[in-house]
Amino acid sequence: MPTIINYDLSTSDKGTGNTRYTLIQDWLDEMLIAYPDLVASDVVPRLNIYNDFGAGLSENRIDFNNFTTDSTRKFILEVVDGERHDGTPGTGFHLTHNTIEFIFIFRDRHVDIIGFELSCPSATKEVFYAPDNALIKDFLIHDYGTKNVINHGGNTCRMENGIIYNIAPAASGDTSIPVRHSILNNVIICAEDSTGAVAGGYNGDIVVHESECNDVYIYHDHEMVTYETFRGCTGDYNAALAINGTIPGGNSINITDASDLNDPINDDYRLKSGSSLRTSGTGGGVLGADFIVSAEGEFNVYWIPTNRIQTMKKNVAGQNAGFKAVNISDGLAFTSAISVFVQKDNGSRIAGAGVVTHKGGGNHNYVPTQAETNGDYIKFSAEAAGAVIDSEIVYPTYPQTTDNDTKISAIPTVDHTSAIAAIPTTDYSSSITSILADTNELQLNQDNWNTATGFNTVAPDNASITAILADTNELQTNQGNWLTATGFNTVAPDNTSIALILADTNELQGNQSNWLTATGFSTHTAADIWAAATRSLTVGVDIIKIRGHALTGDGSAAPFDV
Repeated sequence: MPTIINYDLSTSDKGTGNTRYTLIQDWLDEMLIAYPDLVASDVVPRLNIYNDFGAGLSENRIDFNNFTTDSTRKFILEVVDGERHDGTPGTGFHLTHNTIEFIFIFRDRHVDIIGFELSCPSATKEVFYAPDNALIKDFLIHDYGTKNVINHGGNTCRMENGIIYNIAPAASGDTSIPVRHSILNNVIICAEDSTGAVAGGYNGDIVVHESECNDVYIYHDHEMVTYETFRGCTGDYNAALAINGTIPGGNSINITDASDLNDPINDDYRLKSGSSLRTSGTGGGVLGADFIVSAEGEFNVYWIPTNRIQTMKKNVAGQNAGFKAVNISDGLAFTSAISVFVQKDNGSRIAGAGVVTHKGGGNHNYVPTQAETNGDYIKFSAEAAGAVIDSEIVYPTYPQTTDNDTKISAIPTVDHTSAIAAIPTTDYSSSITSILADTNELQLNQDNWNTATGFNTVAPDNASITAILADTNELQTNQGNWLTATGFNTVAPDNTSIALILADTNELQGNQSNWLTATGFSTHTAADIWAAATRSLTVGVDIIKIRGHALTGDGSAAPFDV
């Protein structure tokens, strides 16, 4: 199924959440950008029209050029319920145009036009151009200074349930065909001139040409209709007053007077509530346009059934739903029996099992069963042959009679005396007072928190701080020399002595492997040392003292005498 996208035509926000326009052509221009191909996008743009435009909305032309449509992906332009005409002028949304051109240029696109009143006395061209695949429904077309309502088509423009009057050519005797190449169902056409006088008659040759006509009533042909009222037409259940030629269909009838019309002198061409034509049409239905009027004909009624929203208690018996019913034929109260149906949540619609009673004036009361109220969404609807009946939507609430069925006496009571007695009674007022005083002092010194002045009344040793700061700055200045110690010692090093020490150290390192033999410390060889053992040491000459003691003897025989 294609997606229906809703838009509004109005001068004020209707609270629907739909994008709003004030001209139909502006809406079409936007649609050409968003959805030039309705078939590919699988959408149905729908314009919901409100009667906000005073005497009428005036547009130059409404052109459906460059769109792609089909029978299911199409445009719908519909005047919403309660905003459309009732079959007489000035009672609902009215569209006119400020040029002599066509008002609707369909170009054979699939378009539904529903609930429009259309007029333009200055027009010299047709109302609808190339309307093949268009549906014109619930219409009132009048006072056009043109020859035709339909320009041309292939017998597929459908016109359903509408009234046409005062379609006249510019010159007397000029050929005029109000409707041609169409499929007409439940249409009334009054063939009269633009003066509005019934006696003026119709200025032209043919009323309906090469169309399929069913339940069509043509009123007051003038003697200037020199050919046929229905020329080249087919269909059945039609009627005409002062017919020229024949009326298509074996069940069609001739009319002898205008008594079936409500008030033609004042442009009210609706059928009276008691007219026999209301039951002379196809299947016993209406022959002509089906707009409801009161039995007296003093005021007009075009009642639209609504879905009223109510509340009920959920799953509770003995509640009530109401319906208003009127007769289709005359709009009077429908007092006969009606049948009620119930649909809950997302379930199927079934016959109601409750009790329905007429209470007078077409008002019917229904008492649903308890089970029928057990849902979150309930729709009560009603039907009866020959009646129009509104419906009621219910959103049940939780049962209110016994929402909480707990008795007060059953509510448990607990003695909290002991718990209350156990609460400590220590007096902390003095501590609180002290804390408060300290807090106040902190608040008074708040501006000094960053400097700590507010917390320490001892004056800082600024001289010492200055000295420390100077030393610190000096350290910072010499920071680049810390690795060489230059920054800490101003005496120049003795580089010569350091070089000598380094040379000796390197020499020691070079002789490191000889340290255990002392070779590294003496230039004498081991042979030299051993050779010294053959030497004679003369006491008193070569050896004089040992450990500070004088030696005696010559050491040749006796030990040394120390």
